[in-house]
Amino acid sequence: MLRYFKITSENICETNAGDYNWLVLDNASASEKSQLVDLYKLPADVFDNTYGAETVTRFEYLPENSLDKMWRLTIMDLSPETNNQIERRLHPITFLKSPNLLIMQVPMGSNLIDRLIQEYQNNPSKMDSLVLFGLLRLFIHFNYELVRQKQIIEELDQAARVTARNAALYQLTDTTKDLVYLRHALQNLQTSLKQFWAESMLAKDMPQLGLKRQIDHQQQYAEKQVAIYVDLVETIGGLFTDMMNNNLNHLMQYLNTAALLLAVPSLIAGIWGMNVGSLPGERTHFAFWVVLGIMTVITIVYGLYLAKKDYTK
Repeated sequence: MLRYFKITSENICETNAGDYNWLVLDNASASEKSQLVDLYKLPADVFDNTYGAETVTRFEYLPENSLDKMWRLTIMDLSPETNNQIERRLHPITFLKSPNLLIMQVPMGSNLIDRLIQEYQNNPSKMDSLVLFGLLRLFIHFNYELVRQKQIIEELDQAARVTARNAALYQLTDTTKDLVYLRHALQNLQTSLKQFWAESMLAKDMPQLGLKRQIDHQQQYAEKQVAIYVDLVETIGGLFTDMMNNNLNHLMQYLNTAALLLAVPSLIAGIWGMNVGSLPGERTHFAFWVVLGIMTVITIVYGLYLAKKDYTK
C-alpha cells in the first residue's frame, strides 16, 4: 500500500498522490515498488528487503535518477510483538531522501509511521527532522526491548541459584539468541550510521544537532546495555552448568554412600551363605537372627560414620 503525506512547517497531514512530499511504502506490493522504480528511475533493487533480520544496513548515494542528490539509508527496526521470535521482530526500514521528497519503506505490522505522526506531527520544520525523529524512535524501540531483556535476565539469575530445570534452560537459550541478534543488529547500525553522519548533510544542519545528540545517546545506551547483558547471560549460563555439576556430585555422593552401605550386609550374607561346612551357628536355630542383628548394627554404625564424614577435605 502507498500512503501519501504532506510535511509542512506546522504539521503532517495525509493527502493524495497529487500533492505530497512524503511517500510511505507500507507493506507495498511488487507492482507498487516497480511503479515507483520506473517513475523516479531508481535502481531495480532499491526496495529489496528480502533478507529480513539478516539484511545488511547501509548508507549510500544513489546513481543518477529523476531526483536530485537522492540517498538511501537502510536500518533495522524492532517490532513490539514480543510473542514472535527475534528474527521475525527485526525488520529493515529504508529511507530514500532527496531535497524535496522523502520515501520510506516499512514492512507489514510496523507501527513506526503511525508513531511518528502521533508524536512528532507538530514538531518537524522540514523533512530532515522527520528522518532524525525516525532514527531516534528506532533506538527507543531497541532500548525498550533491552529493558525487557534485563527483567528476563534477573529472573534467570534467580532461577540459576535454586534450580536447573528444563524450562529455565530453554529460557536461557532463547534469551541468548535474542541478545545475539540484537548485538549484531546494533553493531551493523553503528557502522551504517557512522557513514551516514559523515557523508550526509543532516549532521551538519545546526538546528538538528539537538536531535543528533539524542540519537547518539540512545545508540550508545543500547550498545552498552546489550554488551552488559551478553556478558551476564554468559555468566548465568556458567552458573547453570555449575549448579548442574553440583547436583550431579550430590547425587553421585548419595549413590556411592548407598552402595557402601549395601556392601556391608552383602558381604556378611555372602560369607554365611557359602555352601561349606563349619560355619558358626550352622546348626543353631537362632543363628539367622544373630547374623541379621550383626548386619543391622554394623550397617547403622557405618551409615552414621559416612553421614558425619566431610567429603570436602
